[in-house]
Amino acid sequence: MGSQIETQHQWVDKLESLSPAVKELNIKRKVDYYYVETVDGIGTYNDKDAFIFANSNLNDELIASSIADLRARSGDAPVRNLLGELTFRKTYGAFSEMAAYDWLRQAGVEFSPQTRLDAAHVVNPNGSILDGQMTLAGKHVYFDIKGFGFLEHKLSILKEKLEEKFVGKEVLVQGGFHVSIDYIQELLERAGFEALVDEIQRNAVARRDSLQFNLREKRSVSISISESDPIKMAAENREYALRFCGQYARNEPFMLLFVIHPWFSKGKLHQNFCGYTDRFCREFSRLAFHSFSDDTSLLEGMQKRQLTKLLAGIGFINAWTEKSSKGRGPSSRIFLNPNALNRLVQADFASIQHHFGNDVTISDA
Repeated sequence: MGSQIETQHQWVDKLESLSPAVKELNIKRKVDYYYVETVDGIGTYNDKDAFIFANSNLNDELIASSIADLRARSGDAPVRNLLGELTFRKTYGAFSEMAAYDWLRQAGVEFSPQTRLDAAHVVNPNGSILDGQMTLAGKHVYFDIKGFGFLEHKLSILKEKLEEKFVGKEVLVQGGFHVSIDYIQELLERAGFEALVDEIQRNAVARRDSLQFNLREKRSVSISISESDPIKMAAENREYALRFCGQYARNEPFMLLFVIHPWFSKGKLHQNFCGYTDRFCREFSRLAFHSFSDDTSLLEGMQKRQLTKLLAGIGFINAWTEKSSKGRGPSSRIFLNPNALNRLVQADFASIQHHFGNDVTISDA
């Protein structure tokens, strides 16, 4: 692998060179962790996301630039935890948080990272720690940050890694995708992965939690389908925002901030070719806000039609740092729910609009 960064300690060394504050936080693991290692003469990934980010100067510069501001807002403990997740097992999720925080900082928005709410103030009956609270036109707005397509991205890495072990065959991943990122990461690491490969080899099928892996002969013509119609893609993902309904705040406005990065969220959402991103994001938000108005089925003890009224808005933030290839149109899109119990209106975002100009669009969906 030459001079490439291969371990957690090496990546931390790099981040420390970019931001001396990182060294003060002491985030090196007691035992170094290999993102990629050689097994039987073949390089194999334990954590492909961490390896790629560790070797990306542009993304690491964004990470380093946000650390001092986050420490000033939240203290050392939350930043230490976030950097620990970034460099070990949860790279995409942690990077998404840091990118969204940096976006808010650039916009001059007052915000506090990591806000705890009890069961009286959030849908989750056990309470929850939200990614933050911001102030917009005097309103307290809670928010949570998600890397768009994170779970699917991890599953695609696992599928690719499995198929490297079964030459000439393909592995179908089926079942309910309601599993934690931590669990999928365990399947990507050596012990969990080898046990999964062994079971598939013996039985041509294996179950892990709600996932089922089926081995079959590879078809003579294999076509990978990537939905080219943004309206259809939005319809297929209309319940996506409800995956996170436990985080919805009950008594004040709540937003989901989805971070888009081409390494994870796929190129169509990054480039906005022929207005693809504009059309998808608007339709996705419209369906999230309006398509459950008669749905009385329950999630987290509440009817879906009630839950959607707790979602005041959805933001899409393009976190790709290479501006020359970000595609046409705005980098950020915010859609507001006119049916929300705790509403936000376009005027609440005046300062953000003023700062970013045409690089952000804000509208009702």
